[in-house]
Amino acid sequence: MITGGAGFIGSHLCDLLLKNRHQIIVLSRNKKNENLSHLKNKIKVENADITDFQKLGKILQKHKPDVIIHLAGETSHSRSFENPLYDVDVNSKSTLFILEKIRQLNFKCKFVLGSTFIVVGRPTKLPVNENTSSHPTTLYGVNRLSSEHFCEIYHSLYGLDT
Repeated sequence: MITGGAGFIGSHLCDLLLKNRHQIIVLSRNKKNENLSHLKNKIKVENADITDFQKLGKILQKHKPDVIIHLAGETSHSRSFENPLYDVDVNSKSTLFILEKIRQLNFKCKFVLGSTFIVVGRPTKLPVNENTSSHPTTLYGVNRLSSEHFCEIYHSLYGLDT
């Protein structure tokens, strides 16, 4: 399952995974899904907003995916300041919701979070790598960084494959 699978990265990931004969379920809020039109008979698309937690939970329960690649979210730094509560829901709370649903339902699945270099903020030296400290300067960066921490916590406390 790929949340945000109709976006630029998600649609290209679908192409790659189909070449390797994987079955794909895309979760997308966009009903048109133009980036996926060439794949419409090869993948399953579930239309839902990632912040509709009731519907998201039902979709996860219905499909019980082996792997969830979480790419959905709002990527605009300026919009994160225009609507900060929505940014929390779409970029942070959605991750926590999915992790908690995996834990509650005892799914044996991998969870892969698509994050961003924005979590670093203004680096003190280049190049940036996994050991670079994170000091985000936008709400978007803070919300994505919190999602990374949720993954670490759910891995260490509950053994989820994040």
